[in-house]
Amino acid sequence: MNSQNNDNSTIDTSVLPNDIFTRVGDDFFSIVQLLAGDAVRDILQIQLINSATKLLNIENVFAFFQIESDETDIIKAESCFKSKTGQYIVKPGIQTNLSNFVKLLKHKLTEEQLIHNEDNETQQKYITDDFINKHPLLKSLIKYYQENDSNNNNKTNGFLISFIDNLLFNLTRSSNHFRYTESIKNFAVCLYILGGKQAYNFIRLNLFGSIPNLPMICDLINKSDMRLTEAEFRFESLQQFHSHFGFCSEDTTGVIRKAEYDVATNSFIGFATPIINGVPVPKYYQPHTFDDFKTIFNTNEVAPLLNVHVFQSVPTEDNAINIPKPFVLSAYGVNNKFSTMDILRRWIYIFESCLDKGVRVIGFSTVKAYIDKSTSVSERIQAAWCVVFVCRLWWCWLKTTKAYKTKSQNKTNKFFITKPAYISVELNAHNLLYLVLLVKQQHLPKQALINIHLFNSQGCESLFRDARSLSSTFSTTVNFTVKNFIRRSQKLSILNQMKYNQNEKDLSFPIHHKQKREHSLVSSHQLDEIDTLDIEQIIAHAYDQAIHIVKHSKMLDALNQHGINSLDSLIPADIVEEFGLDEENDDNNVIDDTQVELDDGTVFDPQSDDSSDEEDLLNSTKSDFNGIRIVDDINPALRQSYFKIKINDNIKYLHKQSACWLLTNNITKLSSDRLSRVMKQTADVG
Repeated sequence: MNSQNNDNSTIDTSVLPNDIFTRVGDDFFSIVQLLAGDAVRDILQIQLINSATKLLNIENVFAFFQIESDETDIIKAESCFKSKTGQYIVKPGIQTNLSNFVKLLKHKLTEEQLIHNEDNETQQKYITDDFINKHPLLKSLIKYYQENDSNNNNKTNGFLISFIDNLLFNLTRSSNHFRYTESIKNFAVCLYILGGKQAYNFIRLNLFGSIPNLPMICDLINKSDMRLTEAEFRFESLQQFHSHFGFCSEDTTGVIRKAEYDVATNSFIGFATPIINGVPVPKYYQPHTFDDFKTIFNTNEVAPLLNVHVFQSVPTEDNAINIPKPFVLSAYGVNNKFSTMDILRRWIYIFESCLDKGVRVIGFSTVKAYIDKSTSVSERIQAAWCVVFVCRLWWCWLKTTKAYKTKSQNKTNKFFITKPAYISVELNAHNLLYLVLLVKQQHLPKQALINIHLFNSQGCESLFRDARSLSSTFSTTVNFTVKNFIRRSQKLSILNQMKYNQNEKDLSFPIHHKQKREHSLVSSHQLDEIDTLDIEQIIAHAYDQAIHIVKHSKMLDALNQHGINSLDSLIPADIVEEFGLDEENDDNNVIDDTQVELDDGTVFDPQSDDSSDEEDLLNSTKSDFNGIRIVDDINPALRQSYFKIKINDNIKYLHKQSACWLLTNNITKLSSDRLSRVMKQTADVG
């Protein structure tokens, strides 16, 4: 009986047309040919069995083969074996095809009879006023849908209606047959990402049938195209923003030092990623044996920092208020041991790779925003260059004042801002001017300047904050390892994609009250202002403003004595020399040295003639390894996740994550306080 039920459960009647029992002649034979084959069609056709009803009423379709006739000889030769006694035996494949087809018809007939019976029962039952009054939910639902139709609120309450319909639909069937619409799946994924596992389970258990179970949610996340691999750049995913321009930013944050095994890439992550020509090398640590992994662990530094590259898309003209969230291009562990030329080459690599995908990077940033969002373009230029001129006046005054002239250059630098800060001021001002010129020459859209406030590394900082906020509700841990961040960034990418790509805005997300005010449309006069900008006049005003700022000090007197009293005389040549910006040769030497170190520091070569396939030997007196994934046998499909080792002359398999735990001597911690965290990571890197 059970086997019969199992057979019925595997029958898919959807392959049959709904009108199969009304089809006659060629319409019926075409279905037979499609599902049972040409031979079965010919057998039915020669007997004039031209409908499903006739076929179900015949007990033995092959009985006519026992008739001696010239008309049946051809079909007999094609469909039967003839024994030496003259008996015809139908070929097993033809019997099976016909048997399966008849089963389909019988099952389809049973389904239609059940549907017919249900329709009859439905017609016999009707909802009375007493029944509605007995169930207040029905009364409220009817009233809600009536008001919704009359007020035309389908667009604003679209998701709510879909949620109610899907919930009530699932409540009428068993839990094994629950179904969910795409909007419900998207809502469930967002809820899981924002609320965590505990909150999700609480809602799912108390709103039975409303959202999918956790395995389905995890499957949806894993199958998304937002997966991030350490040190790999996701240039292919930039097309999702439908914008051809954007800013790139780069920043680091402290992470918990920990080497971990990544099953998806069969590599170890958490070590300081090698940098070649400025570009990180993905999947670098892939040892084949436990000895190779021990060599890696003992000769490579576990990364104290996480380096992140973020792409901030510029909103398009037709969707100016919908600013996309920053997109994670790449993330990898670092120890901050790279040169200026490494950074420059990495930026060039990112620029060219984005250009290959039809996206142009119009600026790189590693510092904070320096202009308010509401500032006009002319005010941005003047403010940026005013700061530049103040810094230049300040430095020139320091160089020309005898009181501060000493043999030690460092003592002079004590009275000036830091070298990275000054370089940042100059780069920002020149880049802003470069963008304005490109827009005036119509090489860039005006939206690139209107959204200049996006040109900053706050996208990286926002990403770090969001990743830390994804900690579990009952966890006090806000920091993460490199692997933790990569997993969390995948969830954030899915969430941001859903926020940006909602065509009908089914789901509503909370927005900070400041962002609500900032989302107002850009006025047309700000766009028109760009065409009439007088760049030289604006920069001249910036110089006058800088002079006005310092005129109450004694700077101008000293500068006038040395002939530095005009905009033309305030050239940055001396500053460039003093700050050591012309270091191409030194940086090239650093690059060459780094390359040599990478070549000499290769910890293993799987293709080398010296590599051996023999098992790694571990001497131990233990025979039981509770808590460590050391097993005697493994599934061959999981072979790459284990090291093959020999313990006491016995072959064992050690999971690669357990190998990380086995070799880790110290458990590192990172402070939850941001100030303490920055101080610690600065001390570690220094």
